[in-house]
Amino acid sequence: MRVEERLISAYYTEAEVKQIEELLGKKLPHKFTKSIETMCKCDICDKVIDDGKKFIHVLIGHYDWGNDSIESQQWLDICCEACLKTVYQNFIDMKSDTKYININYERLDLR
Repeated sequence: MRVEERLISAYYTEAEVKQIEELLGKKLPHKFTKSIETMCKCDICDKVIDDGKKFIHVLIGHYDWGNDSIESQQWLDICCEACLKTVYQNFIDMKSDTKYININYERLDLR
């Protein structure tokens, strides 16, 4: 005999889980969580980058430390060319003979 059950999967924010736990009067067992992007902000000016809009994704780093240089990598989300100029000037001012920068235009997709 085969038995079917309908399983419902739902995601709640931490605040919603706390409210549910307060209503129940106990902690929810086996909280499964999933992280999803809900917003993107410019790492320079803190402006919100709207879903579906173009933004600039920048990778900066250096190879000065050999294998440990991976820790020098910095990923930035930039909203416009004016903020990119700030990032690029910081890159120029970096004291390293092995520095690198990678600049890509992308479209934000939070779906």
